[in-house]
Amino acid sequence: MAKLVLLTVGTGTAGPHSNLVLGLQNTLTIVSPDRYWLVPSASPDSTAVADLVSELQPAGFEPWSPSEPYRCIEQHDSIAHCRDTVAEVLLHVRTLSKKGDRLVVNPTSGTKQMSAGATLAALDLEADEIQFTVGDRADGVVRTGTERLERFDPSEVFVSRDLRIAEELSAAGSHLAAHRLLARHSRAFQLNALDLQIVASSGNEKLKALVRAHELATLTHCLHEWERQNYEAARQLAARCNLPQAVPARAPLQALAEAAKSSKPHAVIISDLLATANLLHRRGDHETSLFLACKSFEGGLRLRLMELTGLSDPYSLEILRSLPLRHEILRRAETTSRDGINTVLGLNQVVDILSELSDSIAAAYRADWRIAALVRLRNEYTHALRPIDPADSQAFLDLVQNLFAAHLPLPAPAPRPTFA
Repeated sequence: MAKLVLLTVGTGTAGPHSNLVLGLQNTLTIVSPDRYWLVPSASPDSTAVADLVSELQPAGFEPWSPSEPYRCIEQHDSIAHCRDTVAEVLLHVRTLSKKGDRLVVNPTSGTKQMSAGATLAALDLEADEIQFTVGDRADGVVRTGTERLERFDPSEVFVSRDLRIAEELSAAGSHLAAHRLLARHSRAFQLNALDLQIVASSGNEKLKALVRAHELATLTHCLHEWERQNYEAARQLAARCNLPQAVPARAPLQALAEAAKSSKPHAVIISDLLATANLLHRRGDHETSLFLACKSFEGGLRLRLMELTGLSDPYSLEILRSLPLRHEILRRAETTSRDGINTVLGLNQVVDILSELSDSIAAAYRADWRIAALVRLRNEYTHALRPIDPADSQAFLDLVQNLFAAHLPLPAPAPRPTFA
């Protein structure tokens, strides 16, 4: 693992006890880099200092290019220009680094704008360490020979920043993006509730931030899998997440995961699908909302059919023949059977059977042409290139919810845990 160091170079402040060249040389001796790059200003005095440093400390010095020893900062009083120039050098160094190499930035020397710009570049490009050369001072500058390093681990900044961004992403519904952002800080923590209490009460802010990133990476992954109806994966993730807001979700996800193992329709899944459709509609994902609302609606009709007849997928022809159904309905079911034992039933066939059994939900569906029209819209969306109007998405949600409230009572959906 190599240590790659970038140092800014100014012209220094003259004083009887300080020498910029020797100060930089002493810094390099302390840091002991495997390879280092110097970033002076374009001032001849600054490049002259860089020349002397590289001559006195030739081991590890890396020129900017075969024709230029340094990538000079042309506008050393512009923070933005200083940041961009140092960032350019850092990106160049990154192309030369190998996995495990440690990238260090020392922005001590140069104008205040050079130091500020180099620090910003180090934070933007996530350097592994930022170092400042400090020491005993005389006349406002470090006395040559007393140099020592003040080290700063910028990972604390990165974790705090990514936690803030991840919260915004998760609130917008981009749970997978939030998970991926936090997962890079996540470690294989094997913590129970007591461990978390110990960490929370400790003074180790860095460890607390890393643990929080780990736990929230798990929670956002759980929310992502939950919204795509991967209930078993969501259940396992909720079980591993020790955040207080995740604990109440464990039992509902257990119930959803158990229900999903069966091909039979389940009220908890139908309710959850409708809840997810509402959630996605509020976020503006009207296409997926309409799709899930229709899926919930169809599941509700199949649930009612099962409650009345015991029929569930695969649908038994023997049971269908025992029902008081018209010949055309039976014939269609038999035609779509592959083995003469079981068959498949489409949404309209389920409605036809429920109508034959004088069920109220089928009668309500038939009486309101808007539901059938929105089901056709879902089919059209599946096969055609078109966006869904928000009003259509809202209308379908309202119709399905009202239909279920009147004819198919469902359990209340489990509240989703939030990031905060």
